Amino acid sequence: MNIKMDRRNFLKTSALVLSSAMLAKYSGTAKLFANTRNVKDFSIELISDNPDLAGSLIEKLINSDFNNYRVVKYSEFSIDGTQNGDIVYFNDGKLVNYKKSNDNVSQKLTEISKTLELPKLIDNPKKIRFYTQHESAKAKNYLVIHDGTIVDSIKASVQNKEIKVKGSDGNLLLSAQDGKMSVKESSCKHKTCVKTGTISKSGEYLVCIPNRIVIMAE
Repeated sequence: MNIKMDRRNFLKTSALVLSSAMLAKYSGTAKLFANTRNVKDFSIELISDNPDLAGSLIEKLINSDFNNYRVVKYSEFSIDGTQNGDIVYFNDGKLVNYKKSNDNVSQKLTEISKTLELPKLIDNPKKIRFYTQHESAKAKNYLVIHDGTIVDSIKASVQNKEIKVKGSDGNLLLSAQDGKMSVKESSCKHKTCVKTGTISKSGEYLVCIPNRIVIMAE
């Protein structure tokens, strides 16, 4: 499997580009890779001040150690403020302490961490993520993204909570209930985001173009 990243920024132009894989996809024509039966999902997430280098290093790792996957998804966002830059690795839904594990992937992640000089505090970093998932996977978090930058992250486990979000042309009122997210109120004219209803599965999203806001389930 040979993959190359095609990074996309939300609302960089007046049109919002969203693929079925959400946020980003690999360039080139679609390919069918090796048999995916009994393959476990994984997620590698980095917060870094060098997303190009980080992305290329993880690409190399995926091409060498995860080459039996049919589709690997990718997303990239900016984060406001100071964040702790590091790598988070999940395998089959379980958090892996790669610094204390001896498997091949963990050893390579340790080397990548050293190359990127992680962990460290970073001002306004990038969050990049490579992951696989079943189409029916339930959301664990909801990212609130304004103009391409994450402004909030809401746990799917939050019960009966309303969150006010400031957009470019007004405000949105989000509603989190029973693992689902919806836009309860919006200052936009057509209220398409309100009419969309609820989202609850990883990869689903709500969009308010006038306010330049996307709520993404991950």
